[in-house]
Amino acid sequence: MNAGSGNFQSAYGSGYINNLVFATNGTVYVSDPFGTVSTAGNQSTKFFSPTNPISMCFLNLGVYMTDGSTLAYLNTSTGNMVAYSTTFNNYSTSTDPAPTFCAQDVTWRGRLILYQDQNNPQNIYAARTGNPYDFNYAATDPASAWSANFSESGQIGQPVTAFIPFNDDLAIVSCIDQMWLIEGDPSDGGTFVLMSEHMGMLGPQAWCTAPNHDLYFVGTSGMYMLRPFWAQYMPPQLLTGQNYDQFFTQLDRNQMNVALVYDEVHKYIHIYVTPYSTYLGGISGTHLIFDTRNNGLWPVQYASTAGPSCATSFVPGSLGNKQILALGGLNGNVYQINDSATDDVGTAIQSNITFAPINPLPDRAAIMQKIEVDMGELPSTYSTFNSKLSVLAGPTAADVDVDGYGWPSQSTNLPGFTKTFTMDRRQAIIQQRLGGGWFSITLGNSTDQATWSFERAVLNFTPSGVNRQQR
Repeated sequence: MNAGSGNFQSAYGSGYINNLVFATNGTVYVSDPFGTVSTAGNQSTKFFSPTNPISMCFLNLGVYMTDGSTLAYLNTSTGNMVAYSTTFNNYSTSTDPAPTFCAQDVTWRGRLILYQDQNNPQNIYAARTGNPYDFNYAATDPASAWSANFSESGQIGQPVTAFIPFNDDLAIVSCIDQMWLIEGDPSDGGTFVLMSEHMGMLGPQAWCTAPNHDLYFVGTSGMYMLRPFWAQYMPPQLLTGQNYDQFFTQLDRNQMNVALVYDEVHKYIHIYVTPYSTYLGGISGTHLIFDTRNNGLWPVQYASTAGPSCATSFVPGSLGNKQILALGGLNGNVYQINDSATDDVGTAIQSNITFAPINPLPDRAAIMQKIEVDMGELPSTYSTFNSKLSVLAGPTAADVDVDGYGWPSQSTNLPGFTKTFTMDRRQAIIQQRLGGGWFSITLGNSTDQATWSFERAVLNFTPSGVNRQQR
């Protein structure tokens, strides 16, 4: 897909359903939770370029869309696409049409917000409350349109990278290396407050919120958490300073699409990082999952066709209350995260996790006397259990550190051992002595597509003398 997706409600029996709106190759589609996809009407001539990313937002029974050159919307009552200019010309109270070259849109306080203007990237434009066709900035009433250039006094503002409509009272604006807080409506006495001069979000989708109203985002050199409520205000907190620090410092907003989605079921934050080169057949991106319960962080990869180019979540409505995570594939398909899947777009899933490097006694060698492993319990829907444990020891951290996508190589003749488990809810006490200065433990499925579960591992070490590194 070449669009960020949105959703809207429609009647279904005595209840409602949430429909997914998405675009691919410049054509807009609507999908219901049954998986039935229909093409939005009035698209004999495409409104959008087949290659430009499309931003979407929902306002006044319409899904407003922009790709940086064209502004249009989907009338959810009729199912037809409508050119913004057509509605503007027919709207009795329209005045001063919207800026033409904004690549992003969002809604806040009943306003259509446009930003990332190609000609004035530091500006934000807000339409009149309840009227997305009124951008008359000369009006002075509390509902009038407004524009903003976020900068310190006497300085030119930085390009805006994201606009977060946090709630009806607060919005957050991210620039390349600054963050601002909007308190209240700027047309009704609202204020702009500079929050940080040293960080900015990497893109318009590089953020998400959790149920407790914490805001998570990927910014300059890491993943952060922010609580913008003044009564409970917490400035941006770096969550990844000790984990995957190099991964985050190498992210380039000009080379990669970054999107965050909160997973209500697992309490995860999915961090999707897709290099733009993948769109042209390059290598797949490396994504991360952040566990909000314990700050765990681990990498995942999908087949290159799955991308994603964009990501969203929605609850189907009266048909079910379980959140659906939808990913826009680079091949034009929409994919759904499924816990029971054993393959990824036809590619068998290899699942493993590595704890490394482990240095039990700094500046000294150690002997691992034994390791106790508790395998977890699989849900009843899974019928097979296959897992493998691999332990490796070496004189340096580099010897035992692996990238997490394969089993550690023992081709260097470093000491190590493996053990296979075929049943869940089993405890193993492995009394095999293993000496070294640094250690790694890798757990995963022993065969592709196999399922496994892990609870804990306890390693017992004793001192062994000076760690002799290989030269």
